[in-house]
Amino acid sequence: MIAEERIEKLAKLAKEAGVSGEDVRAKRYVHLARKIAQRHRLKFPTELKRFTCSKCSAYLIPGRNARFRTNNKCVVISCECGACHRYPYKKRSRKMKDGKKI
Repeated sequence: MIAEERIEKLAKLAKEAGVSGEDVRAKRYVHLARKIAQRHRLKFPTELKRFTCSKCSAYLIPGRNARFRTNNKCVVISCECGACHRYPYKKRSRKMKDGKKI
């Protein structure tokens, strides 16, 4: 679908703009991708959802404009605008060399 391709392209452009320090341009790309997803009733991609702030539409880069921390059960992402997002994760079990669990 054309809308999905456009969202993927905007996500790529937002990442490139965010890494190069063009925060205003990255925000605009994220905002446009979110509007396209809403207009066509598409699910916002998980990769883009985890690295964008839903409050200010900033592309989050660890150490530059966002803080990523892990707790026992979740990842806490704090944006410079003050918004916090939490995502659960499962811990991986350690395995031995032959593939059996410890």
